Amino acid sequence: MNLKCLIIMIGNTASGKSTYVKDLIKKGYISICKDGIRYSIGGGKYIFNPKYEVAIHCAAIALLTNLLKIGANIVIDETNMDKKTRKVYLDYSKKAGYKNIAIVTPKVSLRITLRRRMKDKKHGNQKPEVWAQVFTRKKNKYERPTKKEGFDEIINLEKIKNDY
Repeated sequence: MNLKCLIIMIGNTASGKSTYVKDLIKKGYISICKDGIRYSIGGGKYIFNPKYEVAIHCAAIALLTNLLKIGANIVIDETNMDKKTRKVYLDYSKKAGYKNIAIVTPKVSLRITLRRRMKDKKHGNQKPEVWAQVFTRKKNKYERPTKKEGFDEIINLEKIKNDY
């Protein structure tokens, strides 16, 4: 029997989550990424508007539930910094009988985060001050993932010191 997996990426902005996810996609995983939905509603341009966030979340959950029904291997490409955020995905996955894996990306400094965000020009071309606020808010929300919250396996990439 081939056990299906849900991988939840965990890490601050610009910590290498999406870079890692590219390798998982090559292995057959389907990526669910709210940023991808934000690009989609903007016709290729990144759109972040708080009034759209409920609809974006609902779209991500609808995609998740439908992919679980067909037995796809799935990766959630978000920051997922706190247990409350992860619980939504874990609850659906557990009901579907999936193995749940957390992959924690390396912690990066604010300096590296800003350099990466200014270099890649993604996500709306925000000013450094905006990314600094996002980084700090996410950092302050962080809760280390545990098996108690529902993960079968936790992979910590902290030892990897790539600066991509």
